[in-house]
Amino acid sequence: MIPTPLIPCLDHAELADVPALCALEAAAFPGDAYLHERLQAHQFRHLIRHGHAQLPLLRGSDGTLPGYAALLYRRGSHAARLYSLAVPPGHQGRGFGALLMAWCEVLAAERGCHRMLLEALASNSALIRFYRARGYTLQKSLPGYYSGGQDGLRLEKALFPV
Repeated sequence: MIPTPLIPCLDHAELADVPALCALEAAAFPGDAYLHERLQAHQFRHLIRHGHAQLPLLRGSDGTLPGYAALLYRRGSHAARLYSLAVPPGHQGRGFGALLMAWCEVLAAERGCHRMLLEALASNSALIRFYRARGYTLQKSLPGYYSGGQDGLRLEKALFPV
């Protein structure tokens, strides 16, 4: 029997998604290295309820959530911040991260943002290559930015508001 392919659709997170989002976050960011960076249930609920954020996600045809992102906005700013992008290992390499990134950029542009900012662990070369392949450039180095004193990088990309 041939397995049914996972066909994701774009959606926005709802309060009922919080347990699945927490599980996705733990799978995408495993181990103690990310323990203090992971979003918790109360943080997901806050982001879903308030207008300063958007949580776009992929909803799989099998009921799973193969990826999500957290976008933050600041009143009076024309920059959006990609706070989190999570695709668990079992779903990586299938274009889900690229799909989420493209949709995040559209969502931010629709809100009048002219640029997208994000931070990444400086030692995560695969993730930095992923962002650079999508037009993100280094804005600045962030020594000791992450818990445990790990260095980060801030990247940005110009957006074209719609």
